[in-house]
Amino acid sequence: MVYKKFFSRGLLVASSALVIAAISVHDAALIVLNDDVIMEAERNPVGRWLLELAGGHVFPFVIVKLIGTTTVCALILAMLRYWPRRALTVSSAIAFFQVGLLTYLTAF
Repeated sequence: MVYKKFFSRGLLVASSALVIAAISVHDAALIVLNDDVIMEAERNPVGRWLLELAGGHVFPFVIVKLIGTTTVCALILAMLRYWPRRALTVSSAIAFFQVGLLTYLTAF
């Protein structure tokens, strides 16, 4: 019984991590495709700061973004081993936020 519960929770956490990664990669692709207007369009203050620091070049920003996403997904999956309930809560919350971001990106 415990194995079944862990497996289903693990599947939900892994699915959430996949949603987080996919939306982040989509966002990074949009940044690269819109590099000519990204300085005016970027709403994230950290993203704007990275763009200003790189002189308007998007690749340092994209690299930092993807490293951050990789770290978050790895931590979520590592949490699954020690804190499965928290891993599900955290991954679901972040995935929900990412879906909101995707909605915002596609609406504008």
